[in-house]
Amino acid sequence: MSGRKSAAYPGPSCPYCHEPLDAARLVTGMRLCAACGGGFEAVRFAAPRPVEAGRSLAEGAGNETACASHPGNAAASNCERCGVFMCALCEIEADEMKLCPACFDRLSAEGALPSARTSFRDYGRQASMLALLGVPMMFFGAIIGPAAAFYGVRSLRQLKAMGETGGRARAILAILAGIGEATVSVFMLVSMFRL
Repeated sequence: MSGRKSAAYPGPSCPYCHEPLDAARLVTGMRLCAACGGGFEAVRFAAPRPVEAGRSLAEGAGNETACASHPGNAAASNCERCGVFMCALCEIEADEMKLCPACFDRLSAEGALPSARTSFRDYGRQASMLALLGVPMMFFGAIIGPAAAFYGVRSLRQLKAMGETGGRARAILAILAGIGEATVSVFMLVSMFRL
């Protein structure tokens, strides 16, 4: 071990030239560094509030309940799912609920907490890929076209639920392409069997 101490975080900087960026003026989206002109995507977020140390039972009036995980700490609240008492160190706020670590882990593993999900299904990308796949495979357009239109509609619903306006054109194009591919494919199949 070198015994080297880690330096304090100086704030955001350009990923190319490491020139410091003004955190107060930084906004989410594609940005250009003023120093080197390098393009990067910035994501602005609010830092989580620091966790308070749990208050010990010795500091209290004596009629307080102990935390289930830390018997020496006074309970600050109880879990909204299982009701167990927990101190400020154990309390996890997620999706407007106060949860104990065990319930948070359980709900996260089940996918019941939207804020803890780590995977995301991009219906817009699926619709676009199916619409593009349907062009060279026109004979299968009767299957691929409706699938592209279906995922296009799902994409529009997903964008509306997330409150985003970008990507609507891609979803509408995929819906129209899917309907067109299905129509052409059905016309081709009907004309082949008529002969």
